[in-house]
Amino acid sequence: MNHPLETSCLPTVMATATKSRWIYFAMALALLLAPVAHGQSRAPAEEEDLLEYSGVPFRLTASTGVDYSEGDYGSGVDSDTLYIPTSVKLELDPFIFRASIPWVRSTCNLFDDACQGGAQPEESGVGDVVLGFAYVYYPEASSPLPAVELSTKIKIGTADRDKGLGTGETDYTLQVDFSKSFGPLVPFAGVGYRFVGDPPGTDLQNKWLAYAGVSASVSQRISLGISYDWSQSASPNFPDSHELSPFANFKVGSRFAISPYGVIGLSENSPDWGFGLQLRFIYDRF
Repeated sequence: MNHPLETSCLPTVMATATKSRWIYFAMALALLLAPVAHGQSRAPAEEEDLLEYSGVPFRLTASTGVDYSEGDYGSGVDSDTLYIPTSVKLELDPFIFRASIPWVRSTCNLFDDACQGGAQPEESGVGDVVLGFAYVYYPEASSPLPAVELSTKIKIGTADRDKGLGTGETDYTLQVDFSKSFGPLVPFAGVGYRFVGDPPGTDLQNKWLAYAGVSASVSQRISLGISYDWSQSASPNFPDSHELSPFANFKVGSRFAISPYGVIGLSENSPDWGFGLQLRFIYDRF
């Protein structure tokens, strides 16, 4: 759920652009990259699912939802992004396969004089397809070791770059995630490294990602938690992204789950605020 304010500081641009136009250019590229971060983020409730269904030989999860965020990313002009993903996850113990394709709508996401004049140009369309593969290690119930997921993700640049809905480039992410149950508490954490594709005219750097959090069961069907997310900037000219995400998970019967969450930006390179809702259907029978 990060919105990294990332761009290359090209000497030729800096030599000819005014300060205000450079800020708008930075914000434009930040919003180009915003759907990338959304497409590869991981809902905290998945950590609970990972432990609850450990050892299940087959499980299929279909999910959708909505994610909305707003901020000025240091530009002084508010912009917003609406992200609606449709995802499928197939678990064949101990392997996991993931695929996701979103619809994206964003405002004031282009390097456009209209934004500087106070207008809010809007674009929408299909976002970037994300494919993932993971191997999960489930320890014995009596073991002090956590569950460990080793994963790789590929973000394919299917979003329209001319509309400002994505970079148009392919990114690769390697990630390791940990989770462990201590009675009603489930602490979780993860760290990853992303190989970032460069849009034309930029020189973005690869970057580190990390998150940590905890969830607590308040009943058999309800849990609450909070997660902290950090994302290294892909440009040395801009700060890293820091966010807090409180969340809840409500189980409806044995097949459905609803997970609302919020986003609180803690840095200039993050949205000011945001919220989202994930709906999941789980099937674990042939």
